[in-house]
Amino acid sequence: MDKIVQKECFYKPLVREILDLVKTVVLVTDEKGKVVYINREGLKLLNCRNGDIIGKDGGKPLLAKKGEFHRERFFVWDFEVLRDIKGTNWGRVWTGRYMEKEKILERFVIGESFDKLRRVLEETVSALASTIEIRDLYTAGHQRRVARLSVALAREIGLDEKRIEGLRLASLTHDVGKIHIPAEILNKPAKLTDTELRMIREHPRMGYEILNKIEFPWPVDKIVLQHHERMDGSGYPAGISGEKILFESRILAVADVVEAMSSHRPYRPALGIEKALAEINQNRGKLYDSEVVKACTKLFWEEKFSFNPG
Repeated sequence: MDKIVQKECFYKPLVREILDLVKTVVLVTDEKGKVVYINREGLKLLNCRNGDIIGKDGGKPLLAKKGEFHRERFFVWDFEVLRDIKGTNWGRVWTGRYMEKEKILERFVIGESFDKLRRVLEETVSALASTIEIRDLYTAGHQRRVARLSVALAREIGLDEKRIEGLRLASLTHDVGKIHIPAEILNKPAKLTDTELRMIREHPRMGYEILNKIEFPWPVDKIVLQHHERMDGSGYPAGISGEKILFESRILAVADVVEAMSSHRPYRPALGIEKALAEINQNRGKLYDSEVVKACTKLFWEEKFSFNPG
């Protein structure tokens, strides 16, 4: 399937940083078949430097021992055709994985094997989650705890397992947009100024811009974009309300608030589960989805869930 992708995205430092963390070989060729990008895993496999392969013809079996691109070392190269908004073909993105000890790339086609796709997406999401958590010590583990609660809520409500998987990945990356916010603002121990608050409130949109470049089989980018929207339209960044908010986003919103209130923050100590449950119940139907609040309250009252199991 052809993909509409901005050519410039592979030249952005953030995109390159993310792809360098993924344990999957990613190689991009232009419309003439010349290599314009290869990630760290690809360089490691070929035992060469970036300058040795950029500009080479990706279709010729060059000798790997000379630090050049050796196509014969791969079982099969599969690719996605990349097009811009006008439909112009500007290149291909090739993907592959190691095949046991022989280090041969096994066949990998996006969409052909769900299990293989899931592994790649998992690694990408893990890299994104780690990137933001490294910058913000106070929210280290926050996204993972929110993901655990989101999944528990979705199962309590009876959401389909396929949708739950998309929700889990969205929960694991819901704060990735904060990577654009200065660390001193994220970790500020005092009240934020109006300007700083506006910057913070842009993180769902920034997260959407990052995740929108990844081809998920679920609306992960939109779930993240809407996780701070509220039922009465008082949320951000778009101020949408009610049924216009994705149900997964409504689940994520409740999980995010409950975890945040239960944990320590730079500007206040942890408030605890009781106050968190009081908050969502007090604003049930107004800010938070009633069905999700009911499920969340039940999970904690019946001790079916804990942020610190065991």
